[in-house]
Amino acid sequence: MSSKPIILIVQFRTNATLAHEQQCFLEEYGDEATLHFVNAITDELAPELLDTSTAVIISGSGEFYLTQGDGKDTWLPKTLRFIGQVLDRDIPLLGICFGFQLLAIQQGGVVERVEAMKETGTLEIQLFPSAYNDELFESLPDNFLGQLGHKDTITKLPKHVIPLAKSEKVPFQAFRVQGKMAWGTLFHPELNRERMRSRLLLSPEYALDQNNIENALALFRDTPEATKILHRFVEITSDSFIISSSNQVTEVSLTVHR
Repeated sequence: MSSKPIILIVQFRTNATLAHEQQCFLEEYGDEATLHFVNAITDELAPELLDTSTAVIISGSGEFYLTQGDGKDTWLPKTLRFIGQVLDRDIPLLGICFGFQLLAIQQGGVVERVEAMKETGTLEIQLFPSAYNDELFESLPDNFLGQLGHKDTITKLPKHVIPLAKSEKVPFQAFRVQGKMAWGTLFHPELNRERMRSRLLLSPEYALDQNNIENALALFRDTPEATKILHRFVEITSDSFIISSSNQVTEVSLTVHR
């Protein structure tokens, strides 16, 4: 078994952003983790994928929208069931943007399209006090910059889902499922300034001002604090992996000595 965490990244893309998203994660993680990619739109989300995964990232999508009913008769029910399987097996989970919305829906939240809540750009994220003792967010400052590009947003969370951050326009920028190693972020921790510029060029329809996309590109900034979340997630995953491996050894030893 590999000594590095094996992170399964579930994608929701069919255009050029598919390869770009993979490259973003590969560049950011480097040698920290082994990454496996599966596309929920075209591939089967078999439970067996979790047998060798020490963590799961449910990633973004610039093509599909929960508020438009995309995938409701095909890949959406399967994806929600797969997320439930990840949670049932206590595998660390991080939902990003579209994945953030999917995790919220799976937990009973509400996703809506509100024109005033659309965000694209490098924007300020503000932590709630609930994030101060959260193992994924506790090292972040009260205010930091994140890369955002979304049309839909979460407008309601169930009581057992803990809000961790907000932005000026959006009340929920991050959350944790209580009692689980499962988080969601509406902002993209895998995107820095250059990656965000490339992503907008691939999906220019996300620019809020369609008459001045160049201005939007010029305003992007780097977001090193947000990116720390990805690396902290690997640390948490590694700790979980070591504990799990240790428990497996103990169980084998007990079986042998009975």
